[in-house]
Amino acid sequence: MANFNTARLAEDIKREISTAMRDIKDGAVVKAMVGVSRCELTSDLSYCKVYITTLEGGDTTKNVAEHLKKAEGFFKRRINERVKMRKLPQLIFVPDNSMDYYEHISEVISKLPKPAEPDDNGDDERQTIMITDVKKAAELLKSNDDFLILSHANPDGDTLGCAYGLCGMLQKMGKRAKVMCADEIAPRMEFLRDTVIQQNFEEKTIVSVDVADRKLLGDLDAVYGGRIFLAIDHHESRQEFAKYTLVDSDAAAACELIFQIAEEMNAQLDGEIASCLYTGLATDTGCFKYSNTTSRTHIIAAKLMAYEFDVSGINYKLFDMKSKGRLELEQAIMQGMEFFCDDRVAVVWLTTELMDRFNGRVDSEDFNGLASLPRQVEGVIIGATVKQKGPATFKISVRTAEPINAGSVCALFGGGGHARAAGCTIEGSIEFVKAKLLPVFEKALKANE
Repeated sequence: MANFNTARLAEDIKREISTAMRDIKDGAVVKAMVGVSRCELTSDLSYCKVYITTLEGGDTTKNVAEHLKKAEGFFKRRINERVKMRKLPQLIFVPDNSMDYYEHISEVISKLPKPAEPDDNGDDERQTIMITDVKKAAELLKSNDDFLILSHANPDGDTLGCAYGLCGMLQKMGKRAKVMCADEIAPRMEFLRDTVIQQNFEEKTIVSVDVADRKLLGDLDAVYGGRIFLAIDHHESRQEFAKYTLVDSDAAAACELIFQIAEEMNAQLDGEIASCLYTGLATDTGCFKYSNTTSRTHIIAAKLMAYEFDVSGINYKLFDMKSKGRLELEQAIMQGMEFFCDDRVAVVWLTTELMDRFNGRVDSEDFNGLASLPRQVEGVIIGATVKQKGPATFKISVRTAEPINAGSVCALFGGGGHARAAGCTIEGSIEFVKAKLLPVFEKALKANE
């Protein structure tokens, strides 16, 4: 596993190559809708593999990789201008047919032989990554202590519900546990923090919840990203980074897995723990309206509701309560919504200018909750919310209806997620982002007609 500095340099190189790609005039590259899925940098900085994706995949991706090799000097000059490195690596462009990968990943994983289990507690980064199950995850939690539970940055209800629900369970078992997040919790979800006892101790066992990629830990990645013992997640497309990983892409929310672990451990739940897990289920299913909702989701929700907590109050906070600022923000966004592909694609733009207008009038969760707006319009198959994160950095949240796979679409830009909800980041101007996204959306629609 690469150390933190190498991993960060690889991310910097990926960003600069992605940004510089818009200046490439080669027709084969321009027509192919090229994305950089990831970069892998050797520890001595001599070589950097640059994984390339295209919408068509296969031979198209292979052909583009060959063309990009001719532009290595251009990319290295751009990297040298913007990234501080003691030497420039040789760039090796590698085809990465992500569309095929994400469609078949479950089948591939199911055929992998189970490796022998190691004897230590996973502090050594060189240990083999293990794909585990609920029973084994429960055993790992039972046999360890002094837990630090990490949620992803820009937290939503599922990652927070998992973190505080698991923390409460472990504390109720007599273990020490605490939660940490790189970003502030939205006011409407602060009640989750009050469900646990705030404890101070030196962490020994680090667990991540609802985190598909260690870089999603935000600023915490630098300190804890390489030390995660157990990752509990439900994302279809993800990067492996923990010693043990429990993942179920069929789960509507990661909180489903936390509940299953609780049952496996015969953990004693109460209203506070149940309220946390219910919050995760409700937020990731849109109050049980999204297509990821299953009979298992409803059964778990029903079991949680048997405990005493304010279900209607939580639902009101999460789904119905809106500040005046939030309503005005929605109005501004709806007025600026753009439609494409015979109104089957809708895109909204959360620019820095727009967010500055509403700074102090809406909380972070208000901005996060806007991703579903474009898909609410009748006839829209692909909805995208583009949020500006920096002068030339845009986070794209994609929501789709069948048969469009949002995760496969976002994988072309180095992102991923679920079939109906996914995200990615694109470096460049607004015009560049639009020029990249729209042809991909159009081709995805045509491919599924």
